[in-house]
Amino acid sequence: MSTEAPAIAFVEDSDLDFEMAVRAVRAIAPEARVLRGQTFHDAVKILAEPRLRLLVLDINLPTCNGLDILQQIQKLDEARRIKVVVFSTSSNPADRTAALSSGAVGYHEKPSDTQAYFDTVAAFVEPWLDGPATDPTRPPEPTP
Repeated sequence: MSTEAPAIAFVEDSDLDFEMAVRAVRAIAPEARVLRGQTFHDAVKILAEPRLRLLVLDINLPTCNGLDILQQIQKLDEARRIKVVVFSTSSNPADRTAALSSGAVGYHEKPSDTQAYFDTVAAFVEPWLDGPATDPTRPPEPTP
């Protein structure tokens, strides 16, 4: 794993949901940077974070739709190096299909149970913590 702390970003309007996500990430990766955005413009700014490994999008945002954000950021060069997971209260199969067909690597429904929420976030974040550094200007680490 890189010696630099990985960054995970959530585009989430709910303070409670974001705080629970932060706690879940901290439980498995205390050193990780956890970033937050609430709009499309926030998401674009977050993509500039060189250690960003994963962008987690909510669908139901007050000023925009997370699926629209996903479709727009997939058009940006910066997004090609970032994995996106949709994490939403929506159980609509059409939302899941739209998210995955728009480039998300996963779609997870937000559980209402606190422990299930923590477990779900940990399960979809953990695989991306040990990924390669996302800074394309950084040379790969030597192998032993």
